[in-house]
Amino acid sequence: MTAEILDRPHRHLVFTIPEQLRAKIYRNRSLLKVLSDTAAKVVMENTQDLTAGIITVVHTFGRDLSFNPHVHVLMSEGGLDKEANWLGIYFLPYSKLRKQWQYYLLTELRKHLPETKDMSRLIV
Repeated sequence: MTAEILDRPHRHLVFTIPEQLRAKIYRNRSLLKVLSDTAAKVVMENTQDLTAGIITVVHTFGRDLSFNPHVHVLMSEGGLDKEANWLGIYFLPYSKLRKQWQYYLLTELRKHLPETKDMSRLIV
């Protein structure tokens, strides 16, 4: 099995959520999957039409052991093109990743959370 693993460089990304959403996710743990899926979607959209290796891990608690859900993503610094050739990814637009994460996550959470005045201010 180890002979089939590609020895490639990788990057570690962390996607966080606003503090105002933590209690809502605490009460509805099924939303943790939404966090993981959204992080993967954002990374896949920024891999320049390559199939990159992506692993997402949801952490539900921070260092201080308070509920602080966030997603760690390990991604390969490259991927396979349509002809299965390895091509490197040398640049990631971090500001674009951040904005996409915010947009996709808040749009998806709007489908799952009740509409309240507080949520309307947070999810524009």
